[in-house]
Amino acid sequence: MEGQFQSNLDSQLALPIQARLLIDRLKMNSNLLKKLSLCGIATQLGTGIALAQPTPSLIGTWTGESHSISVDGSTTNPTSSWEKPALGARKITLEVTQQKDRRFWGKVYANGQLQGPFIGVLGVDTKTVSLIGPNAKAIGTLLGNNEIEYCYLDANIASGNSLYAASCSELFRK
Repeated sequence: MEGQFQSNLDSQLALPIQARLLIDRLKMNSNLLKKLSLCGIATQLGTGIALAQPTPSLIGTWTGESHSISVDGSTTNPTSSWEKPALGARKITLEVTQQKDRRFWGKVYANGQLQGPFIGVLGVDTKTVSLIGPNAKAIGTLLGNNEIEYCYLDANIASGNSLYAASCSELFRK
């Protein structure tokens, strides 16, 4: 046993001093790298939590104007065509009456006339707005606390009458 101990001691002494210093540095750096990695992970987690956005309230009355383009594809009495589409503009009012987390609902008006109810949801980014109601579905963006832009596309094909429409609205909360 004593001879084996002496042999290990001799082999350690045979290593150049620089090699032993390098091994010691690697051991120290290994611990340092572990600590730095843990700090980096903690920082990333903290940053993710700090960047989480609170859900904005959309409750209120939003008004603006809708600009549309449409084609009446009716074969019996078309009022517009692909060569000469109808261009329109009308006042839009969105009344958001209730909200639960990122989900909201209310009523939509066009030129002061009730168009119907709608439901909507904010995306996890709290900027993407999706709306749907009996007459339309739309996707948009919350541009600021008091500004929404949304657009819809519709291809309504029923019993020989067809209407194709695209519209975008920019609304501001009163």
